[in-house]
Amino acid sequence: MIPTADEIAEKAARGEDVSPYFTNEFVRHRKSLNPSYAMYDNKPMKSDPAELLRDALSLPSEARAALIDSLLESMDVEVDDDAQEAWREEICRRLRQIDSGAARMIPWDDARRELRTRLKR
Repeated sequence: MIPTADEIAEKAARGEDVSPYFTNEFVRHRKSLNPSYAMYDNKPMKSDPAELLRDALSLPSEARAALIDSLLESMDVEVDDDAQEAWREEICRRLRQIDSGAARMIPWDDARRELRTRLKR
């Protein structure tokens, strides 16, 4: 049974993993059942980007993160192997800095406050 948007939101609110509902395979399966329906609810798909954004922003944070991941994945039609390797190396470098104590870790609230302060200058 394909869950409704409300059921997915309830699962996310309970802390359950909802990322499987945002995979390309799940989307294809849901569309195969009824191609005129949107992925997140049982209403006809909206075409106005502002409405889509408003609906997406109303999703629980875990569902929004999964949606973002799916959207970004859909943009990466061609994978640049050199870029993938460069990102892998950069991630490993940063993890080594964290593990060694060379990187100064700060809470997100502090980082956001600092960034906003810099942007206001």
